[in-house]
Amino acid sequence: MARTSAARESWRLLFLALLSGALVSADTSVSSAQGCSGSCGGGTCTFGDMLNVPLGDASISITEECHLLVDDIGGSAEDGVVQTDLTAVYMKTTLLTPNFSGAITGTLARIRQVGIVDGQPGGEVMLTRIWGDGDNLGMSVNCTALSVAGYSIEIYNGGELVGQIDHPQNPPILLIPKTDVRSIACGIYPDSDVYTVIEFGSPVPIQLTTLPLPPVVGDMIFIEAFSPLEAPTSMTDIENRFLLTGPVTMETMVALETLPCDGEFPFVEPCGVPIPAMPRVGWLVLAAMLITAASGILMSRRPDSAGFRSSS
Repeated sequence: MARTSAARESWRLLFLALLSGALVSADTSVSSAQGCSGSCGGGTCTFGDMLNVPLGDASISITEECHLLVDDIGGSAEDGVVQTDLTAVYMKTTLLTPNFSGAITGTLARIRQVGIVDGQPGGEVMLTRIWGDGDNLGMSVNCTALSVAGYSIEIYNGGELVGQIDHPQNPPILLIPKTDVRSIACGIYPDSDVYTVIEFGSPVPIQLTTLPLPPVVGDMIFIEAFSPLEAPTSMTDIENRFLLTGPVTMETMVALETLPCDGEFPFVEPCGVPIPAMPRVGWLVLAAMLITAASGILMSRRPDSAGFRSSS
């Protein structure tokens, strides 16, 4: 079960206001600033107050618009950039569009979070993959290295929760029509659950291929991996590797040592509020859903969220 509470509605309203105002103004302030805070030297760049180091044969630079450009991406799937020397529990990157709407079969982005796991450095926290598959994009979120109990998936459309389901221990795989990825964020909760958020440029039907459920239309996916046996506490490196993408432009990036508490997303708790232990009853719900789906009776809050547990 994802982190739902009576406060979700207030967070949703705040999220809508921020989405239409604060987030837009934040992006604008970066690109229109008189003096760009990014700088490069010796093949590396400081961007978003983070050290960025090229991977493989890639090169990186700061554009006139004060964006981070990752270029010289070849066919090895090892070219890209890593944000390193972090002590973060939250990271968000916004991408210049268009991007994945022009993906071809074989296009791949591989984002790997590395950090402190069970007190030891160098542990894999999460691996997110986005790839071109004909007219579609495939996506997977993998936290196998943490030995998680399972995953919780929420789909939002215009800031409203339209679908929610718990997923078994194997990593979820999703399929959507080719579209642009607006931003990717990831975080670690104080209880060591981890999550990722992928925001699209427009609403698209989102198909969960690892469960027999119909698609849900949304513009944002939130995936939480819960109850890990190996407990992460912080991220030290975010590795971004690309294949057949052409140059990749990162508009903004931010890394925080505490989770954001300004209501940027409706599922991030306010500062200073402890995260309660949430009972995991999703497996019974999932079993019931699969039975009803097989008989053609869908549990839905609306036609485009059939097959996912209602949030009401």
